[in-house]
Amino acid sequence: MRLVDEIGAQSVAISADGAKVVSGGWGENLAVWSVGPSFDDSSRRVIDDDELRASPSVAAQAAVTNPQCQGTVAVSPNGEFLVVVGDGAVTRLCSTDSGGTQLALARLNPDAGDVTASAVDDDGAVALGRASGIVEVYPVNNGTFGRGRAIDVRVGGEEIGVQALAIRNGVVVAGIGFADGGQTPARVVVWSLARMEPTSFAIDQHAVAGVALLDDQASVVVVAGRDDTAGPVTVQLWDAASRRRVGRALSGLSGGVTALVGDGAAVLGADSVGHAYSWDIDRDPTRDVCAMSGRPLTTAEWDSFADGALDRYRFDDPCD
Repeated sequence: MRLVDEIGAQSVAISADGAKVVSGGWGENLAVWSVGPSFDDSSRRVIDDDELRASPSVAAQAAVTNPQCQGTVAVSPNGEFLVVVGDGAVTRLCSTDSGGTQLALARLNPDAGDVTASAVDDDGAVALGRASGIVEVYPVNNGTFGRGRAIDVRVGGEEIGVQALAIRNGVVVAGIGFADGGQTPARVVVWSLARMEPTSFAIDQHAVAGVALLDDQASVVVVAGRDDTAGPVTVQLWDAASRRRVGRALSGLSGGVTALVGDGAAVLGADSVGHAYSWDIDRDPTRDVCAMSGRPLTTAEWDSFADGALDRYRFDDPCD
């Protein structure tokens, strides 16, 4: 018998105390669920403007004084570059040094439709999301935008909007919403520029308020979702490779998201009504595993984890 985290349930059993649920489907597979709050804000703390500006991407935007480099901007995770996009896809890449210095300027593929989201990588590569459902990425060399590469993020040809973009270390994340009055959950599309093979997953909300990548390895996607423009925002982490949720959701933000930053071991977020929070991220699953078991593990359970990936290691019960 093998434990899995998701399964097409055909039968369900609930423990006497209501704290555990076991679901079974086709084959010798079981999923064990711990029933608890859907949000985990135990690590959430309020931060002030100074602490938020300590993040390079937030500090860089505040330090730019050159009017040419101000406006609706996106800032690279390391804070070294920002991009400003105007009407007709007029795109300006600036260095954030010395109050903002223009590095490149061009009208990028104006026939592709209006630009609805933008992002810039730590090497200055610029990503543009279009109203047509296309996401383009342009490298920059010697002050000139190079030939772009594009991916169509529409799902089945449906009308969508690219609502948020992030790019870090060559990994692109696009948050997309559907033009059906909130009937279809929003989706997030992830791909590496090295492979150009997008994968996607649906979120529980109908709009994407912001996306980010947690660290330089771009292994975890941070997604801020919402159902109402003035309502609560749910922040959820996802593993970029497997497209599985990482931990429980984070709450506290509402309305428009003005900052969403992955800071390695933390997520920083702020909204338009004045909330600013930091959530410390614990990517070690030990706490959740032990909370689910509610007791020390057995040798057999240790050996069965991850299809037996641990059976060659000495038994070391983290819940003892």
